[in-house]
Amino acid sequence: MDNQKIKWAPKIRQEKISKLYHCEKIGIADDILIDDVGITLWLRCKSILMVYSRKVECPRCGHQFEIERQVRGHENDAIKCPSTYCDWKTTSGYATF
Repeated sequence: MDNQKIKWAPKIRQEKISKLYHCEKIGIADDILIDDVGITLWLRCKSILMVYSRKVECPRCGHQFEIERQVRGHENDAIKCPSTYCDWKTTSGYATF
């Protein structure tokens, strides 16, 4: 098993949100910052919805699939990407929600 962890979108950095509000307060529209914060927020929300529905995205091929609820004591059970052309696999312990 290559144990490549599933990647979730990062949290939005607090200083970016503060800077966005500061720019708004002084009347500056920083389009690059607005896009950065907006895209980061959208990706984070997408990750949260995937966790809620128990879906993961293969870090190798990008295929999304649902995994079964992890049962205590079965953290070493194998999870394999169901994509026909991908051989990525890991353990349920690495598919941490």
